[in-house]
Amino acid sequence: MKNKTSSCGTDGFDRSLNWKDIRLVCDGRTLTVENSRIRRVFDLTAGAPSTVSLQDGRGKELAQPGSGCDFSFAGLTPADPERPWRLTGIDLKVRGKSLFDGEHAEAILFMEEPAGGTQYVRTYFIYPGLAALGTQCVLRSPVVPNCYWSARGLRMVRRLESVGDAVRPAPGIRPRRAVEFLGRTDLDAVQVKEHRALGSELNGNLLFCRGRGGSGFFFLQEAMPSAERRDIEPYDFRIDEEDGTVFSCTWGVTPQEAGSGATQVSCRHVLFVHGEGEEYALLKRYLALRFDQRHFHSVMVNPWGCGRFPELLSPDFLRREIRAASEVGATCYQIDDGWQKGRSLAEILVRNRHVTPGFWQLSDELAPEFQGLIDLCRSCGVAPGLWFAPSVNCDYRDWRESEKILWDFYTRYGIDTFKIDGVMMRTAEAEKNLRDLLRRLRTRSRGKICFNLDTTNGQRAGYFSFLEYGNIFLENRYVHAPRRHNYHPEHTLRSLWRLSRYVRTQSLQIEVPWPGAVDPAAYRDCACDPRVYPIEYWAAVALFANPLLWMAPSLLPEEDRARLRKMMHLHLEIRDRLFSGEIYPVGREPDGSALTGFFADAGYLLLFRERNGKTGEIALADVVPGSGAWRVIAGNARVRNESIFLPEPASFALLVRET
Repeated sequence: MKNKTSSCGTDGFDRSLNWKDIRLVCDGRTLTVENSRIRRVFDLTAGAPSTVSLQDGRGKELAQPGSGCDFSFAGLTPADPERPWRLTGIDLKVRGKSLFDGEHAEAILFMEEPAGGTQYVRTYFIYPGLAALGTQCVLRSPVVPNCYWSARGLRMVRRLESVGDAVRPAPGIRPRRAVEFLGRTDLDAVQVKEHRALGSELNGNLLFCRGRGGSGFFFLQEAMPSAERRDIEPYDFRIDEEDGTVFSCTWGVTPQEAGSGATQVSCRHVLFVHGEGEEYALLKRYLALRFDQRHFHSVMVNPWGCGRFPELLSPDFLRREIRAASEVGATCYQIDDGWQKGRSLAEILVRNRHVTPGFWQLSDELAPEFQGLIDLCRSCGVAPGLWFAPSVNCDYRDWRESEKILWDFYTRYGIDTFKIDGVMMRTAEAEKNLRDLLRRLRTRSRGKICFNLDTTNGQRAGYFSFLEYGNIFLENRYVHAPRRHNYHPEHTLRSLWRLSRYVRTQSLQIEVPWPGAVDPAAYRDCACDPRVYPIEYWAAVALFANPLLWMAPSLLPEEDRARLRKMMHLHLEIRDRLFSGEIYPVGREPDGSALTGFFADAGYLLLFRERNGKTGEIALADVVPGSGAWRVIAGNARVRNESIFLPEPASFALLVRET
């Protein structure tokens, strides 16, 4: 929090920076942050930033001056002209590409609220040629926020909310749609909900605001899904009913934590400006630049999906598994819960066991054989991976011990891929500690160590947070026992189809179980037995993401291994070209009777005709932009005239654009 360019008042802060197409200018009274695609101007006369202008690259005005500071924290005194803060410093920087962000420039404001002595640092992040401006805030307060709380809620006379960023839209622009993401896949079959912007309070990580012509702006919150958040306000966005100001409200910090005197860091809020039809490509371009996922791709086997992994686990079983993983075309075999002396995750989550380093030693059965298993992985061309659950029941305060454990597996055995499970970021401290663990290991290994961030239950990072550390281990659904939500290719396809509009599928691990493990009793209340779809269809659902083979491949018959191997080799053959671009949903939303799929702008088209699909024909003009010839490279389809025809229900087709 130390001010590097201290001064008094708002004078003496003339600063400017020009780099590539970026221009940052401050004269002590205003701050301008711009590139060729976005321009935002802030009034600093109240000692804190207040947006007075927001323009796109064509100079179109999308905002008007607001009535107060763009950010605030619940219970702490906000800045306004009658009670100004002190602007104590400004710094302008260029940051090169790193493991954790793309190259960008930063404008950093140092501020102090004089009555309480609360110090703030607010950073703006702007990227070359990108119509996006991120912001993040840091505070340290010697005073407790002026509100009171009990188990029955929080109380304060005035509105109690923490605001990360705010914009008052220009006339004619208004909120249209909020998009909420669900992170508890144990409880929710579909991970995306879209809400019309009705009323003044909305939930979601995204809020789209536009005018009649389709241009406008939208907010992205790099935060956990709405249901997992710790913030006190019961909403993520608020629209002021008097002047229409849009408040992006998530900090991830509670008033109790802010009053501790410790440094608190908000989540990042990103504001995008766009023309008609540019929103989704712009969002994905930002995510690709912000979170470089190129080193996190895999075809992974995780045997927990077989339902009997702990009872099967032995050196002999793992030897069979590693060989079988190679036979199904996997690039990584991940040993899940049960390898450790501490026996299982249930010891932590159910018995609330205090974990000591001995908990994470190799079990007596595996320890003498482990190096041999690693050597077998190498000889089979399969990278070893490992499951791990940091100490959730102490808010990860022992993260340095966890670091030593994982670093030892990396240096001794060469394991560089770890599934992180059992996550509950119930406090800002827990989130910081877990972030420190992942960041430290990524840094020490120079980017070699990466993480599969399990998304099943608890309070987890979700779809827009922690992606600099790894990818998203999605779903964890089963085929062998009745549960609230069992695996079904229709449900997985629908979830991925919805997610792919907003999330880069390159960041997702998508589950592929084994149809031979299906227990019919688990599907008595289902519209259909999932086995009406062939195993190739199950695998094809994951072709445009990272296939997660949720099974014990040694239990599969040779025929099924060969069928999976063909599909995984197909994925690996197209992956580099496929993932070099972006992937979008096409056709109808999957519902059991749709003709649906995905278009990759690198030149691939993946189509599915669901079991009840009454038509198998779709016009190319409806699913792909531009012209060109298309060729079927997998599945069953015919290209005729200007359309594609899938003749059979419960089938798929993969096509490539001829160059």
